[in-house]
Amino acid sequence: MSRILLVRPPSVFARTAYGAAIAMPLNLAYLAANLRKHRHQVAVIDGLGEDIDHIATSYAPSVCYRAVP
Repeated sequence: MSRILLVRPPSVFARTAYGAAIAMPLNLAYLAANLRKHRHQVAVIDGLGEDIDHIATSYAPSVCYRAVP
């Protein structure tokens, strides 16, 4: 039995973009379910879902990110 951590990183997009696509992390959910089925300990961190309304500029002024800094 292994201990596994799955992470969904923050969303990165261009500052000039009208909006950034946001979708549920179904890939991580399916992967976590299959790993648990095979008796692994799984933890999931959703960096985008933690603070979805937070939008900030990164080190490059033309790039923004959405989620926990």
